[in-house]
Amino acid sequence: MTDNIKRNVVVMGDINDGAGMDYYERRFSRSAVELLMGDPWEQDLQMKNVLPKPKLGSKGWIPYSSDFRDTLTEFRVNVLIDHMLVSRNVKVSNAKVWNPHLKSNSSDAGIQSVKSELDSASDHYPVMATLEMAPIDT
Repeated sequence: MTDNIKRNVVVMGDINDGAGMDYYERRFSRSAVELLMGDPWEQDLQMKNVLPKPKLGSKGWIPYSSDFRDTLTEFRVNVLIDHMLVSRNVKVSNAKVWNPHLKSNSSDAGIQSVKSELDSASDHYPVMATLEMAPIDT
């Protein structure tokens, strides 16, 4: 029971929510991201993604936080598997994937100044946002 329980919650990380469903996703009939976001019938408790809904392009998703080589086609596929999910009452601004190869980041001096570091640090690019936590009424 969730009566009168309110929390500011942030869930961040690499959620390998790729094509197909793993054992748990099949068992619950939802993707990992959908499971973490919560029950759509309890919208006050459901979490939201700080990023807007990604768009499907010719090479995969935009924005993307990583890519992989498709074993069948040998093409690189862009994926958004790094997420930041927040409670509904958390205010979000300046949310973006720090991917220096995205057109939307080509004129961002901060991202471009650390391009080589971002490329060499990991095979993923970080998701960053400014969060403002609302006080919780008790």
